[in-house]
Amino acid sequence: RRHHIGWSYEHRPMYAYVLGAPKERQHITPQVLLTSLTHAREPASLTVLLYFLGHMLERHASRDPEATYLLHTREVWAVPFVNPDGYIANEHLPSKSIRKNRRPTCSESASDGVDLNRNFGFHWKRAFSPCGEEFQGSKPFSEPETQALKKVC
Repeated sequence: RRHHIGWSYEHRPMYAYVLGAPKERQHITPQVLLTSLTHAREPASLTVLLYFLGHMLERHASRDPEATYLLHTREVWAVPFVNPDGYIANEHLPSKSIRKNRRPTCSESASDGVDLNRNFGFHWKRAFSPCGEEFQGSKPFSEPETQALKKVC
């Protein structure tokens, strides 16, 4: 199943894909959340997520008992593009250097953005400048991308 979970800063749709337990069991089903491309310049995370999902589906299709058990007793939520704007912005750059989302935060446009990995509420603290590589945002969950993940959880 595909769920629209929100919009990125540049208004790109964000989706979660759900594998697993039937809808009638959702209220009691354990869940796991897998994400990738939180940092746009780390495309290997997408490769790992897609490999895992494909592998689980292949095993389930071949009636593998472990995969069948996993997918019948829980939901696996996958959000492959946590930072779709950064991923698209990197598409045409030879260096693939964009890590953060695309929110303007700095007078130097190359340093713009919020490090989405540091924008969650758990242990959030104001520690980095708006031009810094690890700028955490103005407050926890200040970014639409992290708000979308918060709603999923």
